Amino acid sequence: MAHGQAVLAEAGGAYLYDGSELQNRRGLLACNAAAFDKVLPVAAQVAREAGLLK
Repeated sequence: MAHGQAVLAEAGGAYLYDGSELQNRRGLLACNAAAFDKVLPVAAQVAREAGLLK
């Protein structure tokens, strides 16, 4: 199991990397609920600076 996949599985989620569920080709954000409100704006800014978000 890949590291990122293990993190998502332990968090209670599942994500297939074989392309059957890949709708967002720019990635995904996974974190716990307590950190989400702090993590999301930082991740969004990084993604904007990398040209992944407008």
